[in-house]
Amino acid sequence: MSITPAASAGSRVSTLGTDRPIEFCPEEPLVESEGALDTTVGCDDQQDDIAQSRAFMTEFGVPEDTQDELITNALAGVLPLSEDPSAEPVSTESGENSDSTFQVLRYSDGSLAVREIEKSTAASGTRGVQAVTGCSHSGTTHFTTYSGCKIHYRTVVFSYGFYASFRIYGSGNDSVISAGSKFQEYSIGHSRLDWRLRIINQTEDPGNNAHIELSIRYLILPSVGEIQKGVRLRVGSNKYCQKTNTSNC
Repeated sequence: MSITPAASAGSRVSTLGTDRPIEFCPEEPLVESEGALDTTVGCDDQQDDIAQSRAFMTEFGVPEDTQDELITNALAGVLPLSEDPSAEPVSTESGENSDSTFQVLRYSDGSLAVREIEKSTAASGTRGVQAVTGCSHSGTTHFTTYSGCKIHYRTVVFSYGFYASFRIYGSGNDSVISAGSKFQEYSIGHSRLDWRLRIINQTEDPGNNAHIELSIRYLILPSVGEIQKGVRLRVGSNKYCQKTNTSNC
């Protein structure tokens, strides 16, 4: 999904190429809704977000001119194809490090999304799946407890998620133990208005998995509209996974 903003007198966007760093900073602080977590989006914070997004893209081989275009578009409120649930990737690549394997989905506009899969060290009958990593494992022959797991959504424009603990039973209903802290590493061209982390269903029951959901409401700069984002942890049927608006599990 993309939203094209109207022109704003109090903002500026660099041209592509040599004119860096790219900026898009309102002269006046943004006025946000009651109970908002962010009060302003300063140029320093924005440049830090851009630097983290560039580091992510560089890590996975996105050319510099493509980075410029994607960031400039995001700052103007135009989201890349990696944020569009209906878009199909043009290629899918795989890689790994000592702890995880990666699936890199690339789109025709040069954007990408990364799904990280933890190498399982858990008991037989359970497995780690996309974008749920860093878990500590303990338990018995009847169940495995996963503690401190990182549920992470990461694309060119957004990097956010939360920590959680849950339990997988060899025979029985899987369950969520706790929803821990939430985090946001960057959001390009979007100011977070509010966010909420909640347990939707504590224990798996027939036809309904256990769920934890992080929902986030963003304001698109410069104050031209809002977008709803989020990510879920789903636990049930002796497995667990991350669910987003662009991926199912």
